[in-house]
Amino acid sequence: MNAFERLSGEAKRVLGRARDEADRARAGYIGTEHLLIGLLRVEGGIAARALAELGVDLEGVRASVEAAARRPAQPGVPLEQTPTTRTRRVLELAFDEAARGGATTVTTGSVLAGLVLEEDGLASHLLRDRGVTVAAVREVVTGLAELGVTEGRDGGGPAG
Repeated sequence: MNAFERLSGEAKRVLGRARDEADRARAGYIGTEHLLIGLLRVEGGIAARALAELGVDLEGVRASVEAAARRPAQPGVPLEQTPTTRTRRVLELAFDEAARGGATTVTTGSVLAGLVLEEDGLASHLLRDRGVTVAAVREVVTGLAELGVTEGRDGGGPAG
């Protein structure tokens, strides 16, 4: 199984939304800020639920990220949406986080933990400024799993 196949459907959608956001912002790269916007836009994902459980104002975070990620358009310059070194590191940390919990699938909760663990990116700073810690993310994600909240083809919801 390749790495992409280990991502939950929602985690794959996060990557797609991150790419779309980078494109919209004409960034020329996919940064941690774009991953965070992707996490916030995939409402069925565990990450958005975990952030809401932690009392994070999702719209406030989204507005902060979008303002920070906005770049002036550069007409005529072709854009390649290449993940930054930090974004690749976040994804590595997400795979490690899933393995740490004994999971074979990387969920948006693992990606969120990766964002917090990667200490230098814009997304990590925005989350930490709002009191989000990796310990809190792990606790909430574990609690959601114990309640039967999953990510899957059904868009994420209670396991049945």
